[in-house]
Amino acid sequence: MALVPVGSPGERLEAAVWARILLARTDGTWHRLKLCREPACRSAFYDRSRNNSGVWHDVRRCGNAANLRASRARRKQRAAGAPAGG
Repeated sequence: MALVPVGSPGERLEAAVWARILLARTDGTWHRLKLCREPACRSAFYDRSRNNSGVWHDVRRCGNAANLRASRARRKQRAAGAPAGG
């Protein structure tokens, strides 16, 4: 048995995508397809991490930006909560 897309080029592409989704759902790989957490990026990626914990499609680009923002926010919060004079 084989899945063979038919129809116009657009319909064949859509059928091929849906066929791959069906196969991914049945073989257990669907849960590894994710969207990058970086709001400006939101690229789809396949999480190859051992424990399925990936959240950015590119740790060096998107992950670094997110971690830098979080670090700056923590630093700003600590500075705002620090007593006057040091």
